[in-house]
Amino acid sequence: MFKSLESILLFVDVQPKTIKGEKGKVITDEIVKLINFKWDSIYAVKWFSEENSTFHLARKTLLSEKEAGDTDIRIEKYLTLATFPKQAPSSFSNKELAQILEKEKVDGKNIFVVGFDYDDCVLSTVLDGHSRNLRIFAVNELCGNAERKGSIDKNLIPSARLLLKNAGCLISLQDIMLV
Repeated sequence: MFKSLESILLFVDVQPKTIKGEKGKVITDEIVKLINFKWDSIYAVKWFSEENSTFHLARKTLLSEKEAGDTDIRIEKYLTLATFPKQAPSSFSNKELAQILEKEKVDGKNIFVVGFDYDDCVLSTVLDGHSRNLRIFAVNELCGNAERKGSIDKNLIPSARLLLKNAGCLISLQDIMLV
């Protein structure tokens, strides 16, 4: 499907301290394997929820940046820049990262998104990027629900998939590997 991997990999909320359940850990292990591809840039965002943040107001969840922890150590050493913090579902809520990704639109690069939660932060990030006319895709098999406090109901994942598919923003891992 893609002629080139002149692309960006964006890790969304891959923070071991906040990922609960075996499925989240399995997805994280699979996500880490993507580092072996040749990427132009690799970025990561991490969530936390201070008082009056979007997360706090919407879900009544409080979690300091320290409590939320860092991006998985297996990922951090490959990042193009330091991890970008966010306190709202879309990764574009971090203005610095938004500017960097907007520049990539000019270069025509694909942005592949992996991480947590599929029906919340991944969905918000991809649809936000799509509305900015970016070439952005969620990698279906590498997005999941972290089963953490404040997670939206995992039964919404099929609806999130359908929204992304209908927007043309859903890709399978196999499509990336065939490149």
